[in-house]
Amino acid sequence: MTGSVQADARRGGARILVIEDEPGIVQALRTNLSAHGFQVETADAGRAGLKAYKRRRPDLILLDLGLPDMDGKDIVSAVRIEAATPIIILSVRGGEREKVEALDLGADDYLTKPFGVDELLQMKAEIDQFGPIDRAGAQQTPAALGRPAPDEIEAHARAYGEQLAEVEELVLPAEAEYGRHVYHLYVVRVQNRDHVLQGMADRGVACGIHYPIPLHLQEAYRFLNYAIGSFPVAERCADEFLSLPMYPELTTEQIETAARELRALVCTSELSYEPVA
Repeated sequence: MTGSVQADARRGGARILVIEDEPGIVQALRTNLSAHGFQVETADAGRAGLKAYKRRRPDLILLDLGLPDMDGKDIVSAVRIEAATPIIILSVRGGEREKVEALDLGADDYLTKPFGVDELLQMKAEIDQFGPIDRAGAQQTPAALGRPAPDEIEAHARAYGEQLAEVEELVLPAEAEYGRHVYHLYVVRVQNRDHVLQGMADRGVACGIHYPIPLHLQEAYRFLNYAIGSFPVAERCADEFLSLPMYPELTTEQIETAARELRALVCTSELSYEPVA
């Protein structure tokens, strides 16, 4: 039966609203998140989820896009009119277009089903660490929602570029002179990416890996019959991409910390690097 809402009785932890209609996923999220001390409320349909959101503002929303009664992207839009509550999309493989649209509407990040609770907790920690937002008194304006102008977001990218420019072990984003670049992500390339990712986490900086599977190997393109080795450059890039913290609310100090820790990590002898092409 759709349209029902259930709440966990646990008190004290951050409030998480799960809007998802698959009972198995809902039960797994409720069990694992409650065990980690979170207050969990669930809704199995979009309208019920919006009512739950307005009734008891959560600290985080986990949102499935394929709901039985409405498009999940409409929920993103509705929430963003009122506040900047973090939203993590729960998506299926092959739904890249829907994920991008949801991110454009204001979602913070996404997880591809099936996913592990550790991956979810790491993503939440990253949002908490690098994207604190004052949600009191939100109005229907970008400024009230904590959204800076494009120039401010570009300034974050420039700051990373300036502080990492001399690090030979990294390949930084390249900008064409004829275009203006929007940095939803700030992605560098680095050898031994997984080791670097763990090293950054050990230093208190939560980075990420976006689009780890090359396009030609994704489920949606299986019918093209590409195999590993069909596009070796794309496959190598997918193994080297590392997303640094990149949120509108980043402070100069947070960017400097992330850049400093990355420089220290990749410039030490802890890891063995090959030249990055």
